Amino acid sequence: GGVGDAVEGLAKALEEELPRMFDMDYTPDWGIYAEDVRFRDPLNSFKGVEAYKKNIGLIKDSPVFKESKMELHKVWKEEGKVVTRWTLSMVFQPLPWKPRMNFTGTSEYILDAAGKVKEHVDFWDSIKNQDPISFEALKHVVSLARSEGAEPSAKEKNVIRPKYKLLRKAANYEIREYEDIPVAQYSYKTRIEGLQTLDYYSSGLNADSLVLPPSSPLFFDFPQGLEGPRTINAIVPKVAPKPDDECVVLTALPKTRFACIAFTGSMAPNVVTEWVKALEYWLKLDKLTPGEGFRLAQYNALYSLPWNRKNEVWIPIDEFY
Repeated sequence: GGVGDAVEGLAKALEEELPRMFDMDYTPDWGIYAEDVRFRDPLNSFKGVEAYKKNIGLIKDSPVFKESKMELHKVWKEEGKVVTRWTLSMVFQPLPWKPRMNFTGTSEYILDAAGKVKEHVDFWDSIKNQDPISFEALKHVVSLARSEGAEPSAKEKNVIRPKYKLLRKAANYEIREYEDIPVAQYSYKTRIEGLQTLDYYSSGLNADSLVLPPSSPLFFDFPQGLEGPRTINAIVPKVAPKPDDECVVLTALPKTRFACIAFTGSMAPNVVTEWVKALEYWLKLDKLTPGEGFRLAQYNALYSLPWNRKNEVWIPIDEFY
């Protein structure tokens, strides 16, 4: 009874409330918070339910932030508190290109003797120093505002890209959950041969003589590491024409959760090996277990300048909380 019931009730209330918290037509249940509730995140620290309401209003709809969305991934109960894991995204209004900024982290809601939230503390995945005002947090916000960039150009809007949920944005890597990705797949020996084969297919060597829309990234899968069999995969529309070459297979890369790390320049085996090791190291440091094999994502054409090439190593991962 008592505290246990209050924790159970708060967990249920947050499960319903947090995904709708920033909807324009939704009024949060302020009754779950104590009058003198304390809030702390890496950029703010204040006391009182009125200040709490103002902070939510600032993120929800203001000259600074708009179109805010909270995605709730998990809610769990601990002694005297409820913990949540979330992704918060918002459009930052003051900059002309209006970047959409994504934050991920956990929140602790600590209850008082009356069963109300007396303290709400946010922790960001991307930084170590969580105490306000954290210079590291400010630097992170600036880097997000710069890197999330403007709306894609008309040319880029036609590119087929895989859909994913951002689950965790750490300092050096991201954890994303991808839906099924329809692809044209080819088992290759050399990268050039693989690229040419899929290029022929997408350029019209298929049953409908159809030129397929551009897609990004291109995937190289190494389920058993660099020494094992490998496939090259180009993203295709859900309904794609039958390939002329019977070695090209239409399939779908199944829904999977990946830890992803970005790097520029060469995708030579020795370089890739170093990035795989680096990602595994950071995952283990965060007490996460990397899965078997890895995927390489190539975002630019092979002939693009090395320093302009964006690549990623993806390692499958199960649990991430």
